Amino acid sequence: MTVLRLSSNDYDGEEVPATIGNLISLEVLVLGNNGYVNSIPLSFAQLVNLEILDLSENSLNDNIPTFFENYKSLQELNLFSSGVNGEIPQELAGATNLQNLFLHRTPLRGLM
Repeated sequence: MTVLRLSSNDYDGEEVPATIGNLISLEVLVLGNNGYVNSIPLSFAQLVNLEILDLSENSLNDNIPTFFENYKSLQELNLFSSGVNGEIPQELAGATNLQNLFLHRTPLRGLM
């Protein structure tokens, strides 16, 4: 499977399923507008083939993970209104193919 779109479901109060990190062939992962809480699972570090990751419009309440530096194919990262907070990790610059980065309506600090 290379594409998984599960946006606009009613998962209010649930955590992003860590088992999605086992789908290492994924190129497109869309989990926007689901009401997910807590953080982006560490298992997502295995999703190094992602080209598009959309976690917008959730209620995450943690920092952006540093493992995005390993996402060499990532072209679009959408964290619009996702609830991520803290510093923008410098490691995000390691996503060298990143063309679109959506961070508006997030309480992030820092520069890239």
